[in-house]
Amino acid sequence: MTQIGIYELKTHASAIAQRVQQGESFAITLHGKEIGIFSPLTREHQFAVRKRAIQAVAAARKARGVQPLGTAGIIAAIHEGRRS
Repeated sequence: MTQIGIYELKTHASAIAQRVQQGESFAITLHGKEIGIFSPLTREHQFAVRKRAIQAVAAARKARGVQPLGTAGIIAAIHEGRRS
């Protein structure tokens, strides 16, 4: 894994991000000490992030007393929006 200083990361963020998208990983250092890793997300991680987001939205809707719309509700909401 390539080490890169925090200043270099800041200075060349776009180029380094492109390299990460291509699969490369970097150990980020501050004053020569590793403080983190910048690496591509795995599919499993992406799935977990999406799942947590869906769960958070569902919990917020439940806390507000909002019921799931379902197919019929979505269609009705679309038509209601067109009338507005």
